Amino acid sequence: MYIINESRAQEIENYVDVLDFSTSLSVEQKNKYIKILKDKYNYIYKEKYNDFEKIKNISLSNSFSKEDFSDYSNYVKYSLAFFKLKKYKSNFKNEYWNIISIKDLKKLVEKFPIDVEKGLNSNYLAYVNTNNIVIPEKTHIGVVIHELGHVVQYLTKYNDGVLTDIKNSPSEYATTNGGECFAENFCHYVLDLNYKKHFASCSKEFEKSVFKKYITLAKNIENLKRNNVHT
Repeated sequence: MYIINESRAQEIENYVDVLDFSTSLSVEQKNKYIKILKDKYNYIYKEKYNDFEKIKNISLSNSFSKEDFSDYSNYVKYSLAFFKLKKYKSNFKNEYWNIISIKDLKKLVEKFPIDVEKGLNSNYLAYVNTNNIVIPEKTHIGVVIHELGHVVQYLTKYNDGVLTDIKNSPSEYATTNGGECFAENFCHYVLDLNYKKHFASCSKEFEKSVFKKYITLAKNIENLKRNNVHT
């Protein structure tokens, strides 16, 4: 293909953008624009987005990124299917199920910009509000470390990268969105014995200096001895 000038290039780009991003084109309109590109500009249009086909023909050897999808909700579906295809099996340490109290957690985070409080709504197991962890009076260490992951993402302002890319999810729940993906990756990095082998790029990211003090905090939570009984 030869482009004579900027005006011609812009005309081609306009047609391609319409074909790539418009959700209202009929098949007839689409074929018309493709024909114009070929006949007038000698440009062979290759469809950028075909979300259904990417999900239908999913393969571990030919993975896609969120930029390859026209709609993020389809990327969520793709990432869930991708996770299931990997057949990843987590192997949580026994410490995941150990119990921690609000009192103990408050003591462990007192040197960090993190607040802890008891939840008033019994419908919630645990949740966060920026740097505030809200939990029941006592809960599992695995739950706390997941919620701590949300706080770490907030404090480090980590909004884009392998840890928030839901294709790198270590669990089905992590494919929900980038925030849950980060929190699940954080929890699995600390407590999942299989994680570092199968999620090497994510593990490498957590080993950067910006995360080290929070990983140390998570390890201190994991190693708490006082309430280490299963329920």
